[in-house]
Amino acid sequence: LINITGTQIALEQDSIKESFVIKFNPIIDWINSLQIFEADSINFLSAETLMGISHNVFLQISDLASSLLLTIIFLIIFLSGISKIERYIQYISKNEERNDKYISIFNDVVKSLSGFLRVKFFVSLLTAICIYIICEIFSIDFAIFWALITFILSFIQIIGASISTIIICLFAYLQIDALSIFIIFCSITIGLQLILGNFVEPYLMGKEFSINTATIIIGLILCSYIWGIAGAVLTVPILVLIKESIDNTNKNNILAKIMGIIPKNDK
Repeated sequence: LINITGTQIALEQDSIKESFVIKFNPIIDWINSLQIFEADSINFLSAETLMGISHNVFLQISDLASSLLLTIIFLIIFLSGISKIERYIQYISKNEERNDKYISIFNDVVKSLSGFLRVKFFVSLLTAICIYIICEIFSIDFAIFWALITFILSFIQIIGASISTIIICLFAYLQIDALSIFIIFCSITIGLQLILGNFVEPYLMGKEFSINTATIIIGLILCSYIWGIAGAVLTVPILVLIKESIDNTNKNNILAKIMGIIPKNDK
């Protein structure tokens, strides 16, 4: 789907570039009139420069899809061994009491991760479907492609939905001539993301994932730095894994309190 969309964009690049220049030149002229930049650097800001940046963004999106595919493959391989985990725990530990404890912790982790992934998948799919319908209503090209990008990026907690919304609104700006219609489109798109991300998803998640926003942001930074896109996608599952491990081992652990976790034994 990404390759097909890329081919279509390449075939229409002249008309897209023309729309880009027509739409953004007035904005650039206005910014330059404010004299924010020094005289020597004014030429740096131009429609052609923005077009080049947009091209790079599209390439990054393609790389994102490839990275996500590899992440899914590795995840499937990893999950294929879950059914044998109890035998593995019994193999590495000969203590029956410890075996039961470890298996209990593992089952809690699997339950929490399964709940998180079900909710995240449902909300991401619902968001993607709504984005597709909105793009079709407003006659935005490549509606299926934008729905797919929304679905993928929604798995990156906090920032993913914002990135997809900005990209879609910028592309819509090239196609929608009437400013009032564009404002309505942006309002609906942003409102949808806010409702699903700030109300529907937290409601479905409940109190099972009481991890504060600061922890998620720090986790995103660290995991993205270490593992790239795969780390960004898997940040919350990793935090959930840590959460459940802490809850089942030490209820007074300082790390749990810093992360904003209320241990189960204290509820």
